[in-house]
Amino acid sequence: MEGTGQADNMRVLFVFADVHSEYGVPKHPCLAFAILSGVLKKCGHEVEVFDQRLGDEGLQGLIDEFRPDFVGFHVTILNYKNTLKLRESVKISCKTIVGGPHASVCPDDFKVFDFVVVGEGENALLDIVEGKITEHVVSRPVSDINVLPDWSCYPDYKYTRLPLFITRGCPYSCIFCNVNKIFGRSYRKRELANVLDEVKAGIEMGIKYFDVVDDCFTLDKNYVKEFCKLVKPLGITWECTQGARIDTLDEEAFFAMKDAGCILIAVGIESGNQKIVDNIKKGLNLEVAKKNIAFAKKAGLRVKAFFLVGSPGETYEDVLLSIKFFKENKIDLPRFGVLAPYPHTELWEWAQANAVMLVQGTDNYTHGAEGKDRVVPYETSIFKKEEVLKAINLATKEADTWAMRMRLGPVIGFVMRIDWLRNLMKKIYFNSNFIKGVMWK
Repeated sequence: MEGTGQADNMRVLFVFADVHSEYGVPKHPCLAFAILSGVLKKCGHEVEVFDQRLGDEGLQGLIDEFRPDFVGFHVTILNYKNTLKLRESVKISCKTIVGGPHASVCPDDFKVFDFVVVGEGENALLDIVEGKITEHVVSRPVSDINVLPDWSCYPDYKYTRLPLFITRGCPYSCIFCNVNKIFGRSYRKRELANVLDEVKAGIEMGIKYFDVVDDCFTLDKNYVKEFCKLVKPLGITWECTQGARIDTLDEEAFFAMKDAGCILIAVGIESGNQKIVDNIKKGLNLEVAKKNIAFAKKAGLRVKAFFLVGSPGETYEDVLLSIKFFKENKIDLPRFGVLAPYPHTELWEWAQANAVMLVQGTDNYTHGAEGKDRVVPYETSIFKKEEVLKAINLATKEADTWAMRMRLGPVIGFVMRIDWLRNLMKKIYFNSNFIKGVMWK
């Protein structure tokens, strides 16, 4: 990631459009912007950030004041429509770039932009900014992932916690996931000394709470144990907020994580029926998962688990098994979502051939993300739309009340079965980082 620079150093404005999501305010700013800012500034370029999720207003005014040479948009499936609206709402005379998960998977959706970055962005963005690229769709592999994010690109944001992106790539073949289109299947690990430098830099900024946001951080349990050994003396608190594989760790690893300041591990279970887990090619043995969940809880970790509704071959009764699974294994934070067939996944191909599609266009998948008009992307002969809605509503209610019971006791858990009260509490909770911190730290 070495740039040649130019006589006239470039100005780059990064833009993150607002996200329609039930999770409210983000826990931390966009990690991609911080990483890319570090790469660009190292080569002498200037960076500004506009992030609507954090309340930023007046994009046109910032463009007029900063006079960027490039405006780069980060797009996910959740902010796809808002990104296009924001792009159309302002006058931009310079070159435009779009990157991020949705751009990587569906580059043809972004013909109105000058450049579309597919996959990892460090080398591609630098080559674009330094005038080395003329093609519309740009993909440049990244071999050195030992980069330090530049959080100074968010000068006005009041940090409470920061993300850690420690490994890249996923060798698994879950039919609903397209992360390999972004980071590939090759599993790559940062040098732990480099990770330690990042943690120490965060501590110097006053941060002592971190989220590991990898897709497969726990794939190498010895690497995890060594990470724990190095960060333990720093006294930080951290969570594995996504992507951990419960089956790749052992009892020793869970205790090492807890001893090093970890308080929560989030894992994908997807279903309480092994047949359904096999149908989606998760590569997970539920008996191993049960054993390791018990180890994690024995070590004192809270366990968050994700479940899907609508997997191939699934029925309403299978969802009941998922509810039974999280209760029997005392999952602290069960979470349910309706499965969506994203483009260029095996699930997408399966749905076209074996299901009745009920929505057209991926931008429709997230309507009702706040639990009000849930979207069911497809139905099958054994799991009709009405049953899917019934199942996801029941599973969500059971999961929410169970989580409150696990955290605050059976009385509160019982009271939270009152729909209007539970929905009000969720709305307040998801839109307040302060309340999240009080409840879960």
